[in-house]
Amino acid sequence: MGLQRILYRERAIVMKKFDPNVYLRTIQDYKINSLPIVPSIANFLIKSPLVDNYDLTSVKIVSCGSTYLRRENEALLAKRLNVTKILQIYAMTESLGGITADFAGKAPLGSCGYPLPNMSVQIIDTTTGKSLGPMMVGELCCRSDVVMKGYFNDPEATKNTIDENGWLHTGDMAYYDRDNMFYIVDRLKELIKCKGYQVAPAELETVLINHPKIADAGVIGIPHDRHGETPLAFVVTIQGKMLKEKEVKDFVNEQVAPYKRVESVLFVPQIPRNAAGKILRRALRNKAFERKSHL
Repeated sequence: MGLQRILYRERAIVMKKFDPNVYLRTIQDYKINSLPIVPSIANFLIKSPLVDNYDLTSVKIVSCGSTYLRRENEALLAKRLNVTKILQIYAMTESLGGITADFAGKAPLGSCGYPLPNMSVQIIDTTTGKSLGPMMVGELCCRSDVVMKGYFNDPEATKNTIDENGWLHTGDMAYYDRDNMFYIVDRLKELIKCKGYQVAPAELETVLINHPKIADAGVIGIPHDRHGETPLAFVVTIQGKMLKEKEVKDFVNEQVAPYKRVESVLFVPQIPRNAAGKILRRALRNKAFERKSHL
């Protein structure tokens, strides 16, 4: 999006760090019409009462990247900002840009659109490597002349990422519908293996942040003697709100299958994220280890 602003000689406002009031005031004062965000900012815009203190009517287009935005939150954000559509873009550094996008605004809620021109995309079974059909979840792979040729001076990493047919394995679990619109589910390595089933942390995080008292959430798998792994939820409550562990667990467990139920909850002041807004799950695992060490 930054490159697009430069090519069209448009003004782009860049912030050194995120400050809620400065962010909202910048949108208001500079009359921002195109707003690129990540899901954590989307959650802030959906829930924060500060949003009502500013005039954000200049915003006409919202694009979301870094990680996927659930359809429920996409709908809530579109309603809060009074925009007709949230454009989701799926890209990665190794693809040198976008893989799928919905610049036409025709994709269903929760979809990151269709493959971009000159980009081939397939969903494969992570066990057999066979290509999967519509509505079947597997690893998303892409192939194109613009996809990188390999990691510099690291043939082993290159071999583990790009197969002999030139397909780059993204490590993201996804599926496509019968209209060839793609949907990202979660990272392959981050899936929780519980009772022989795969549980996507992002699915549980979406349920959690829909709780009226939860500002942010992160989920990881922790070892379990009988089940292999079980979900542990890290929760940030909205300032001034009181919340108990049982209330959180009941809220989640009423909405998910038995094998997806949250085993325990830790309340934290913030969820660690990188500059792109992605949850740093290694940091969460360290917190879980520290908690276990003190028990």
